[in-house]
Amino acid sequence: MPRRISFAASILLVFCSLPVCGQVAGVPKAESRRLRLDQEGAGLWVQSGLPDERVTHVTLGGNPAQTLGIAFTLASGSKRDLAARLERKEGESLVFQIVGSDNQKASGRLTIHYGPKNSIKTLAAHGSLHGQRFGIRFEGGEKPPR
Repeated sequence: MPRRISFAASILLVFCSLPVCGQVAGVPKAESRRLRLDQEGAGLWVQSGLPDERVTHVTLGGNPAQTLGIAFTLASGSKRDLAARLERKEGESLVFQIVGSDNQKASGRLTIHYGPKNSIKTLAAHGSLHGQRFGIRFEGGEKPPR
């Protein structure tokens, strides 16, 4: 037997099928937001088959509704980049799925514990980069003056 729903429930169903469902007046949609975290500190990039590299700076930026870029500056002056999608926010932590790196195949998980003024307290990641296992640990230090 078909279930009947109330008039109020049917209005709610129609409203929530619209693209504006859940938006609050004056608050931009996620498609127009930008996220940027920037931090100097100390860390280590470990990848099988390569020497360990010290990480001195991390910058994350982009639109959280799309793929974000995460740039790692190494003590040698070289850079490594990852692409990631935000999976969820848990308190002061952001959990990402790694989806690429410097046009190479990459996968894995990256978690950032962030602090005030767009700082990064800690970052931890693990996964596979071009078929090789890798891991990253980073702890933020003092935020550099602007």
